[in-house]
Amino acid sequence: MKRIVILSFITLLAISCATTQRTSPQPKHQAGPSRQMGRSSGKPDAASVINLLDTNKDGKVSKDEAKNAQNGKLYERFSHIDANNDSYLTKEELEKAFQNRPGRR
Repeated sequence: MKRIVILSFITLLAISCATTQRTSPQPKHQAGPSRQMGRSSGKPDAASVINLLDTNKDGKVSKDEAKNAQNGKLYERFSHIDANNDSYLTKEELEKAFQNRPGRR
């Protein structure tokens, strides 16, 4: 149950960061899931997203694994993020998506 809650939170945060503009800064001292992700800014990192979604532990997220994300936005944006069209999201592809999200400076 805890993993589902954390997975849901990470997925929602990752997708919202990749698709929407950030409206207010989050405190750097925030406790909870952002600390577990290893990022004090509250933003997920690609390695954490892969770690949570990669159910077969092959180091990448398949389209089927992306379907398991709670809000479905990762699945909706999958083909946009999958730069080499191999039906897998790698750490590098997710990092690029996070860097290119609107509102990123």
